[in-house]
Amino acid sequence: MKISLKTNVLRAALLCAAKKDIRYYLQGVCVSVNHPEVAMVYGTNGHILFAGQCPIEMIEAPEALGFDIIIPSDTIKAMDKKTDVVILETIDGGAKGYYVLGNSRFQAIEARYPDVSRVIPSRDSFPEIKSSYFKPEYLCTANEALAMFYGSKKDICYPLHSRGDGSGVVHMNRNDALVVVMPMRNDPGIYQGLNSDFMHVQQKAA
Repeated sequence: MKISLKTNVLRAALLCAAKKDIRYYLQGVCVSVNHPEVAMVYGTNGHILFAGQCPIEMIEAPEALGFDIIIPSDTIKAMDKKTDVVILETIDGGAKGYYVLGNSRFQAIEARYPDVSRVIPSRDSFPEIKSSYFKPEYLCTANEALAMFYGSKKDICYPLHSRGDGSGVVHMNRNDALVVVMPMRNDPGIYQGLNSDFMHVQQKAA
C-alpha cells in the first residue's frame, strides 16, 4: 500500500489528539480508508474531536478498503513542515504493523479507535440553539484545528452550534470537517450587573 495524504489534515487532527492519556490509542491520529479518493482523519482526547476529509491518491492500492491506521503523535510532529503532501506506505517484507510516513518509519498503534460516528451530531441535531458552557481552551483548539484544515488565518472565529447539555460543534458551514466539543456542567447564575457606587466621584458630606 502506498497513498498520499494532506499534511494540513493530519496536523489539524493532531491538535485535538490526547497528549497524555491512559487510553494510549488516543495519543495519535487515526486515518480511516474506506474510499479510493478520500480518507477520514480523526483526532480526539475524549473531550474534543476533530473529524475531516482528506483527499488521497492511491499510488499503490491496498489489498482492500475499510481499514484504520493509528499514527503516533510523534510521527505526525516529525513531518516536514514545508510539504503539503506526505506519503504513507507499508514496508515491503517488513513486520506487520510497521509503516513509513514521509521520512519516518513507525509502528502503528495497535488498538481499536473509538467509533466517532456515534458522537458526531447529525445535521438535524440542532432544531434550536441552546446555551452551553465549554472549556475555553477547547474552543480555541477547535478554531485552530479548522484554521489548519482550511488554511485560514488563526484568528478567524468559526460558527459554534450548541444544544445545552449535548455536545457542541464548531464548523464552517460545510460538511467536510468539524470539531465536536463536549460541554461543561455549570450553573448559569443570576446576572448582577456591576456596582456603580465607585464609578463616579462621591460628594463630600456636609
